[in-house]
Amino acid sequence: MRSVSRSERLDARLADLEAEVARLKRTVETGQLVKPWWEQIVGAFAENSAYDAAMQLGQAYRDSRRSQSSVAIDAVDVQPII
Repeated sequence: MRSVSRSERLDARLADLEAEVARLKRTVETGQLVKPWWEQIVGAFAENSAYDAAMQLGQAYRDSRRSQSSVAIDAVDVQPII
């Protein structure tokens, strides 16, 4: 079995990179760029009362957790480090 030399490995990596760059150039030139997922779903829940209710419940939960944690922090007696 023949071992692959460092030069051959680099040549193979270079060929892979060149192929990928060519693919990316074709994608850009043809305008086939894929939007990020968050841009693809924008507006998916527009005018959806169930979504609005879920957001209100989530905010109420976060607010309740925030008020509990601030009370717990205020109750801790912290001494300054000198």
